[in-house]
Amino acid sequence: MKPNRHFLIPAACLMLLMGACAPEAAVAPAVEQTTPPEQIALEAGISPVPLVTGETPKAVPLAERMAALGVPGVSIAVYRAGAPDWAAGFGEGVDAGTLFQAASLSKMVASVGIVALAQEKGVDLDTDISGDLAGLDLAALNPDGVPVTLRALLSHTNGANVSGFPGYAAGAPVPSTLEVITGSARTNTPAVVIRRPDAASPYSYSGGGYTVAQYWAEQVSGEDFAALMQRLVLDPVGMEASTFAQPLPEALAGGNVAAAHNSQGVEIAGRWHTYPELAAAGLWTTSSDFGRFLMALTGRAEGIDPAVAAEVTRPVVSDYGLGIGIVPYDGEVSLRHSGGNAGYTCYALVWPERGDAIVVMTNADNGFRLYRDIVETAGALHGWPSGAPAPRQREELSAEALAVLAGRYAAEGTPDVILEFSAGEGELLGASPIAGNFRAVPVEGGALVSPEDGFEIRYEINGSDVRLSVMGMTLVKAPQD
Repeated sequence: MKPNRHFLIPAACLMLLMGACAPEAAVAPAVEQTTPPEQIALEAGISPVPLVTGETPKAVPLAERMAALGVPGVSIAVYRAGAPDWAAGFGEGVDAGTLFQAASLSKMVASVGIVALAQEKGVDLDTDISGDLAGLDLAALNPDGVPVTLRALLSHTNGANVSGFPGYAAGAPVPSTLEVITGSARTNTPAVVIRRPDAASPYSYSGGGYTVAQYWAEQVSGEDFAALMQRLVLDPVGMEASTFAQPLPEALAGGNVAAAHNSQGVEIAGRWHTYPELAAAGLWTTSSDFGRFLMALTGRAEGIDPAVAAEVTRPVVSDYGLGIGIVPYDGEVSLRHSGGNAGYTCYALVWPERGDAIVVMTNADNGFRLYRDIVETAGALHGWPSGAPAPRQREELSAEALAVLAGRYAAEGTPDVILEFSAGEGELLGASPIAGNFRAVPVEGGALVSPEDGFEIRYEINGSDVRLSVMGMTLVKAPQD
């Protein structure tokens, strides 16, 4: 599997009226750009992050890791000192210019556009915008009557529900922004409701809150949100390959676009889902285009007003600003976010003081198991501080204890089995339609960790009642037949 190559063809002659070169000019041959050694090293060996003491997974070629996880395509862009360093696509039909759904990375871009619009309209980010939400039943949206502000909506601190969206199958009717918020019969998510946030812990991730902010932007501007983002962000930054248009226009859909794949590596029917929740999840982009956005956000490139960037990157809660995570490592601050739509997962990280960034985009649900290792491997190659967690200490469980944990598990209140454990030698072997087959090693603190893939599953045993907590779900052990 070879990355896409780029060629530079210099202008070597002056074209005359008849279309011929000047006699004295010589046409220079095409010159292939030198592939950076870091790109070569990353392709040759992805180093999984050690997660359990004594378990150090060996480095494997990127192609081998992709095949093992069922990830058909990945696009990576690296920026150094504010400039593009390298960009490449891996997998059949994927190159540096391939479009992917950015999923929740959309929130970064949408936040910049919404803050720019507020600046344009003279609206303070801490002003209650309820009066600009014409057409919404405010009593249903906001039964507690809390102030609805752009800063709180964009930082997930306004108490809104609906964390994420599954999207709509290709060709299916797509609801309007208003319908998404009100939870009409055409939507596949419940109505957005804003409740008074917990004063002690106000952060609660909400794509629903972003959809309310999207509705505000459409109302006060009178523009379609995709067109608004094009005007306020994509065009000024120079994100020429990117769009918030949903469904993806036919002219683009037939071009260089990565089709979405599920956790088994099977292409999703219709190639991808449509997301009318544009601010939360609707951006289509390339890894290079998104890297260009990160450079503009951090002042290394033009296109974003520094006052807007300052608002977006200012912490509202300890580690989150407006649509962006703010994480310090070794005295340095990083800005980052992950994303996951149906069949797409992605990650973006930038070190503002260095002007270094990496963007990883994949076209499979299992991509999150790949991008973590790509980012850490790239970090080691480029000398970035590591964000990897310290390995957990293995805990020895008796055969009897492992037997108690072995069995089938269903989501609480449902009969559908979504995880099954069988007892192995000192550990469990897991099988799931979401995660596939994996090892689950007992570690301190009542948890199980997959050394190869990073899953952490917490368990609680109370007599015959055995419960697991994983990926925000509570799973209950089913009675044995």
